[in-house]
Amino acid sequence: MVRWPCLTLPRALSPAAGALSVESLQRIVVDASHVDQKKRGVMDMKDTMMPLAKWLARREFKDRYTDEENPLALIFY
Repeated sequence: MVRWPCLTLPRALSPAAGALSVESLQRIVVDASHVDQKKRGVMDMKDTMMPLAKWLARREFKDRYTDEENPLALIFY
């Protein structure tokens, strides 16, 4: 099985985009380390926090966070 790294915005993985499948997704990595000039991170700004939280709470992800056969890891760094 070939593993390809993917760097994208949540909207690119939305069902409406139709560009990428999440069936084989194994990890979601969120770069929460970046801080802008106003000392705000991705989780401090409602323009980024709410869309990210809604995207991470999608049913196809939530069910897999605890699935032992087909797990999906959620990693913040």
